[in-house]
Amino acid sequence: FQHRGVKIIGIAMDPTTTHRRDEIVEAFCALNNITFEVVLASEALGEGSTELGRIPTIPATVIFNREGDAIASTTGMFHREEIVDLLEAMVSGRPHPLLEPALPVR
Repeated sequence: FQHRGVKIIGIAMDPTTTHRRDEIVEAFCALNNITFEVVLASEALGEGSTELGRIPTIPATVIFNREGDAIASTTGMFHREEIVDLLEAMVSGRPHPLLEPALPVR
């Protein structure tokens, strides 16, 4: 979906005290064939504190529009087919049942 203007960024929530966490996350991404960008969470984010409020559980997904505003969110795991359907809905502007306001979205 990159060619349609979608950017996916993963955030590794490993504790900041984990020794060599960058190497651990890199190995995990390679093992699981993760090809999108993954960044390491800050200490505050690792504790669940975000500008959107407290993240109650992981995994969590937050969708931002092109202006950087959070427009939808949900928690829980996705299967590949669900992600593709979700992205199709988002780029076409149609609603999607998985996008419920599970997190406080401003």
